[in-house]
Amino acid sequence: MTNLQLKEYCEAEFENIEDILRELEVLANPGKLIYVIADLAAIGTFMHHCYNGYENVLKKLFTFLNFQVIKSSTWHKDLLNESLTRGIISRQIHIKMMELLSFRHYFIHGYSLDLRWDTMEPLVVSLPSLHRSLKKEINHYINSLS
Repeated sequence: MTNLQLKEYCEAEFENIEDILRELEVLANPGKLIYVIADLAAIGTFMHHCYNGYENVLKKLFTFLNFQVIKSSTWHKDLLNESLTRGIISRQIHIKMMELLSFRHYFIHGYSLDLRWDTMEPLVVSLPSLHRSLKKEINHYINSLS
């Protein structure tokens, strides 16, 4: 894989996430206080997809750079920690990504009936900003490889 191919892969992932964020914006209306379970499940699914997209970008970058993340029960967390250690992401992005990973874990291993908007809302509101910042940091990192 070339640097250009890596950039194109990452851009395609970011575009997919941007599509998801637009859908999320339709569901998660500011000021809306009551969400039915189906809405919360859909919002949770979109949040999960965003995290997976970000993780795909990091995994592809690690593959490109021949960095190893050992597949273990903590590999998701290890990937984020290693991304911080190697200077791919900032401390601020790391913190937000860990929060999103924590939600992802809860979402995957729990029941949609247990989702609560008051706990999801801060993450949903912060996703567009996280996306812009992460995309900028990843692009900066890739450009520094040239």
